[in-house]
Amino acid sequence: MSALYFNLANFHVPGSRSRVAYSGDLTQPYHRLLFRSSERTYFGRKRIELESVDNMFIPKVSVGGIPIVGQEFESHDAAYSFYNGYAREAGFSARIANSKKKETNETYWKLFVCSKEGKTDDTYQRKHKGTVPRVGERNRGETRLGCGARLSVVKQQIGDMWVVNKFIEEHNHALTTPSKVHLLRSHRSVSATKKALTQ
Repeated sequence: MSALYFNLANFHVPGSRSRVAYSGDLTQPYHRLLFRSSERTYFGRKRIELESVDNMFIPKVSVGGIPIVGQEFESHDAAYSFYNGYAREAGFSARIANSKKKETNETYWKLFVCSKEGKTDDTYQRKHKGTVPRVGERNRGETRLGCGARLSVVKQQIGDMWVVNKFIEEHNHALTTPSKVHLLRSHRSVSATKKALTQ
């Protein structure tokens, strides 16, 4: 892990207001950067701690917010809430990817992943978007990048507790800045008051 100081006037991501830090060679594209959720400004300079291993990005979160193999939860919903809170602080969106059930229809295993896990369906892209002209359709870009970050929990055979049995924290993509993390799907929410006003 290394700390990097830089002048805010010199670094900017085109098309956004975000200031970034590069690790290593400044001529490289910004896929090697890592944002930290606890950025601080000192006399007009921003300090960002960086850690990049073969273009894999490891989120910087508070020690108590990092999932640990063997950690216990009262339910799989509690485990997802914890992982989603970790995702918010880390700068990515989480989703439920898979689950397994017993013959009695009781769920005993759940998998939570980064929203960029998996691959985009190229068949649809070639079949529909390439041949039929679409008016007013917004190009969303790549939403699935094959990210391997995940957390799985399994229900204990004795008792009702759920235990973390696998946790991978490395991402293969840059993470979202703290100022924009509230726009990610798993972190968007409407308060009960606002819901009542819209109805």
